[in-house]
Amino acid sequence: METSLKMYRLKYQLPQPFSIATHTWTHLETILVQLHYDHFIGIGEAAPFALSTGETFEYVVSQLQEFKRYTINPNNAPQVFYKLLQDNMNSFHASAALDSAFHDLLGKIINKPVYGLFGNGKNRSPNSVTIPVLGLKETKAYALSIVQNHPQVQLIKMKLENDKINPEIARIIKNVFAENVAYIIDPNQSFNDSRQAIEVLKEIQSILGTVIAIEQPVDKHDYHGLFHIKKQFDGVNIYADESVNGIDELEQLIHMNAVNGVNIKIQKAGGIWKARLLAQRAHQAGLKVMVGSMMEGPLSIAAGIHFASSMSNIEFTDLDSDLFLFQDLNESIFTRSPYIQGMRIPFKKPGLGIEVNERTLENLALQKVLIYEEL
Repeated sequence: METSLKMYRLKYQLPQPFSIATHTWTHLETILVQLHYDHFIGIGEAAPFALSTGETFEYVVSQLQEFKRYTINPNNAPQVFYKLLQDNMNSFHASAALDSAFHDLLGKIINKPVYGLFGNGKNRSPNSVTIPVLGLKETKAYALSIVQNHPQVQLIKMKLENDKINPEIARIIKNVFAENVAYIIDPNQSFNDSRQAIEVLKEIQSILGTVIAIEQPVDKHDYHGLFHIKKQFDGVNIYADESVNGIDELEQLIHMNAVNGVNIKIQKAGGIWKARLLAQRAHQAGLKVMVGSMMEGPLSIAAGIHFASSMSNIEFTDLDSDLFLFQDLNESIFTRSPYIQGMRIPFKKPGLGIEVNERTLENLALQKVLIYEEL
């Protein structure tokens, strides 16, 4: 028996725009992938972000359509599927969706959660909740909503945009959260050079206090800038994010000793399998690893949670976009991975543990609340 591949477009308008230094999202637009085998359905998600990977929504769809010609047999060793992806898939996002769907399917067939395919899944680490680039009043309101909805938060990520940096925003954030909350600063390549980055980041650090990490302060190609910044911060780890998609960039960062750690994302890496290889190489080289996300739905976030739980020595995770999605809808369309005591916990159910209410999706599409259509 062979699998069949189905794809669906999901587009949903966010209750409010979400801004970082380089981009503003007004919608979540992803591709839901289903692998049908016997009475089992494995599900995955592609969340194209051209600014990061160079892949448009249309390109990812075309890559998935072309992949329909290949046979996926979940009864074969997983390495057979990995080799198939390696040899025939030229899209990070499409690979991530297929990888997640495959592992979800395999977990359902053998009655194991996805993390259980790789290990015991008992590894836990704090999960950051992100505050986007906003004005003063909006920042305070956003921070207060986090406290209200997620009072056990341990870690806050503050997005920065070079042209809009206001130390008062950091003071507002610091005043809202408890004293034991730690912080990550994420400029998303916002600074033009390392000297400017160091000056501003040290000021923000002095306000926030416990800053454990700074992500990608300069351009993704500026490895020398990353190295220079790393030398100026004692006790704060500098993480590469946009600088790393695959193994080649990781090896260059290792060679230059440019950073303390790397942010590995399912959507950038091409799935759980490739993400694990990157994490293993990073750990081997003495780098710290965080697990991050883009603007992703519950399926992709769940894959990231299972990946993080299957690995040892994950410093922290940044898997939070699903916490703010679909809250304005009266009906539930996805189950959501637990967020408990400031950590993301994988479901113990077989596969990813995420259930999709297709009937509700179809009804909401008929009401034009969102777009849900087969591709």
